[in-house]
Amino acid sequence: MDETQQLISSVGKEIGDMADEGRLPDGETRRIVSVIKSHNTRQSQRESFVDTFGQVHPGFARKLRELNDSITEQDIRIAMYVATGIDSKQIASSIGIRPESVKQARWRLRTKLSLAKGDSLDKYLQDLLLE
Repeated sequence: MDETQQLISSVGKEIGDMADEGRLPDGETRRIVSVIKSHNTRQSQRESFVDTFGQVHPGFARKLRELNDSITEQDIRIAMYVATGIDSKQIASSIGIRPESVKQARWRLRTKLSLAKGDSLDKYLQDLLLE
Protein backbone atom coordinates (compact mmCIF):
# COMPACT_ATOMS: atom_id res chain seq x y z
CA MET A 1 0.00 0.00 0.00
CA ASP A 2 2.94 2.35 0.50
CA GLU A 3 3.58 2.43 -3.26
CA THR A 4 -0.08 3.27 -3.88
CA GLN A 5 0.03 6.06 -1.31
CA GLN A 6 3.20 7.44 -2.85
CA LEU A 7 1.62 7.36 -6.30
CA ILE A 8 -1.53 9.12 -5.10
CA SER A 9 0.53 11.77 -3.29
CA SER A 10 2.64 12.25 -6.41
CA VAL A 11 -0.46 12.64 -8.57
CA GLY A 12 -1.89 15.12 -6.07
CA LYS A 13 1.30 17.18 -6.17
CA GLU A 14 1.33 17.10 -9.98
CA ILE A 15 -2.29 18.25 -10.11
CA GLY A 16 -1.50 21.03 -7.66
CA ASP A 17 1.40 22.14 -9.84
CA MET A 18 -0.80 22.06 -12.95
CA ALA A 19 -3.46 24.13 -11.17
CA ASP A 20 -0.85 26.65 -10.01
CA GLU A 21 0.29 27.00 -13.62
CA GLY A 22 -3.30 27.53 -14.78
CA ARG A 23 -3.41 24.33 -16.83
CA LEU A 24 -6.48 22.97 -14.98
CA PRO A 25 -9.83 24.65 -14.35
CA ASP A 26 -10.17 25.64 -10.69
CA GLY A 27 -13.40 23.66 -10.07
CA GLU A 28 -11.91 20.51 -11.54
CA THR A 29 -8.80 20.90 -9.42
CA ARG A 30 -10.85 21.20 -6.23
CA ARG A 31 -12.83 18.07 -7.15
CA ILE A 32 -9.70 16.02 -7.86
CA VAL A 33 -7.95 17.20 -4.70
CA SER A 34 -11.09 16.37 -2.69
CA VAL A 35 -11.13 12.82 -4.07
CA ILE A 36 -7.44 12.36 -3.24
CA LYS A 37 -7.91 13.67 0.31
CA SER A 38 -10.93 11.42 0.79
CA HIS A 39 -8.94 8.40 -0.40
CA ASN A 40 -6.05 9.23 1.92
CA THR A 41 -8.44 9.59 4.87
CA ARG A 42 -10.11 6.22 4.15
CA GLN A 43 -6.71 4.58 3.75
CA SER A 44 -5.57 5.95 7.09
CA GLN A 45 -8.78 4.75 8.78
CA ARG A 46 -8.40 1.26 7.24
CA GLU A 47 -4.84 0.98 8.47
CA SER A 48 -5.83 2.20 11.92
CA PHE A 49 -8.69 -0.32 12.14
CA VAL A 50 -6.50 -3.25 11.06
CA ASP A 51 -3.69 -2.23 13.44
CA THR A 52 -6.06 -1.80 16.39
CA PHE A 53 -7.89 -5.05 15.65
CA GLY A 54 -4.55 -6.87 15.44
CA GLN A 55 -3.50 -5.50 18.82
CA VAL A 56 -6.78 -6.45 20.50
CA HIS A 57 -7.03 -9.86 18.80
CA PRO A 58 -3.42 -10.82 17.99
CA GLY A 59 -4.13 -14.47 17.12
CA PHE A 60 -7.10 -13.92 14.82
CA ALA A 61 -5.21 -13.95 11.50
CA ARG A 62 -3.14 -16.95 12.60
CA LYS A 63 -6.30 -18.89 13.52
CA LEU A 64 -7.85 -18.16 10.12
CA ARG A 65 -4.71 -19.31 8.33
CA GLU A 66 -4.63 -22.49 10.43
CA LEU A 67 -8.18 -23.24 9.27
CA ASN A 68 -7.24 -22.75 5.61
CA ASP A 69 -3.80 -21.75 4.37
CA SER A 70 -5.25 -20.21 1.20
CA ILE A 71 -6.84 -17.36 3.15
CA THR A 72 -5.47 -14.08 1.81
CA GLU A 73 -4.68 -10.76 3.50
CA GLN A 74 -7.84 -9.32 1.92
CA ASP A 75 -9.85 -12.26 3.34
CA ILE A 76 -8.43 -11.52 6.77
CA ARG A 77 -9.27 -7.80 6.53
CA ILE A 78 -12.85 -8.62 5.50
CA ALA A 79 -13.08 -11.19 8.33
CA MET A 80 -11.93 -8.56 10.83
CA TYR A 81 -14.74 -6.24 9.80
CA VAL A 82 -17.32 -9.05 9.75
CA ALA A 83 -16.22 -10.31 13.18
CA THR A 84 -16.86 -6.88 14.68
CA GLY A 85 -20.43 -6.86 13.34
CA ILE A 86 -19.95 -4.28 10.60
CA ASP A 87 -22.41 -4.80 7.74
CA SER A 88 -21.42 -5.29 4.10
CA LYS A 89 -22.27 -1.75 2.98
CA GLN A 90 -20.16 -0.25 5.75
CA ILE A 91 -17.31 -2.64 4.98
CA ALA A 92 -17.46 -1.66 1.30
CA SER A 93 -17.36 2.02 2.19
CA SER A 94 -14.53 1.54 4.68
CA ILE A 95 -12.22 -0.38 2.38
CA GLY A 96 -13.18 1.32 -0.87
CA ILE A 97 -14.82 -1.51 -2.77
CA ARG A 98 -18.33 -2.20 -4.04
CA PRO A 99 -20.89 -3.90 -1.74
CA GLU A 100 -21.12 -6.72 -4.31
CA SER A 101 -17.40 -7.31 -3.88
CA VAL A 102 -17.89 -7.62 -0.12
CA LYS A 103 -20.68 -10.15 -0.68
CA GLN A 104 -18.38 -12.14 -2.95
CA ALA A 105 -15.55 -11.94 -0.41
CA ARG A 106 -17.91 -13.17 2.30
CA TRP A 107 -18.92 -16.10 0.08
CA ARG A 108 -15.23 -16.96 -0.54
CA LEU A 109 -14.58 -16.85 3.21
CA ARG A 110 -17.55 -19.14 3.89
CA THR A 111 -16.19 -21.57 1.30
CA LYS A 112 -12.63 -21.46 2.62
CA LEU A 113 -13.90 -22.00 6.17
CA SER A 114 -16.15 -24.88 4.99
CA LEU A 115 -19.27 -23.37 6.54
CA ALA A 116 -22.58 -25.12 5.90
CA LYS A 117 -25.34 -23.25 4.10
CA GLY A 118 -27.22 -22.35 7.28
CA ASP A 119 -24.17 -21.39 9.34
CA SER A 120 -23.60 -17.70 10.07
CA LEU A 121 -20.22 -16.34 8.98
CA ASP A 122 -20.63 -13.46 11.44
CA LYS A 123 -21.22 -15.79 14.40
CA TYR A 124 -18.44 -18.14 13.32
CA LEU A 125 -15.90 -15.32 13.18
CA GLN A 126 -17.14 -13.77 16.42
CA ASP A 127 -16.75 -17.17 18.13
CA LEU A 128 -13.23 -17.41 16.68
CA LEU A 129 -12.40 -14.14 18.45
CA LEU A 130 -13.37 -15.70 21.78
CA GLU A 131 -11.21 -18.81 21.40
